[in-house]
Amino acid sequence: MIPTWSNVVHVTWGPSSGEAWRVADDTPAAVVLDAYRDETERADGVILGRAVDQEAAWWPVEIFADLPVRDLRGTVLHVLAETACHAGHLDAVRGLLDGRQFLVLT
Repeated sequence: MIPTWSNVVHVTWGPSSGEAWRVADDTPAAVVLDAYRDETERADGVILGRAVDQEAAWWPVEIFADLPVRDLRGTVLHVLAETACHAGHLDAVRGLLDGRQFLVLT
């Protein structure tokens, strides 16, 4: 079976979903990265095939009931902001582990 994101990463939703976005301990990193690359290629295809002001063709209201439906521009900006935030978290943890600082603002 060709690994896809949905059969590599197990997602659970809800207020007690502390196990969300879990990958099985025995899943090789290469499998996860290949599935991620495949998903980014699929996302690129969706993005390139839509106008920036076009609303989503589908919105998971059962998960994001309190959020308004976004257009493509809003969705892409949200994903960029989330990615930057999480990358910052990882950089902070790395800094705590080895003491190095990548960007120091004074």
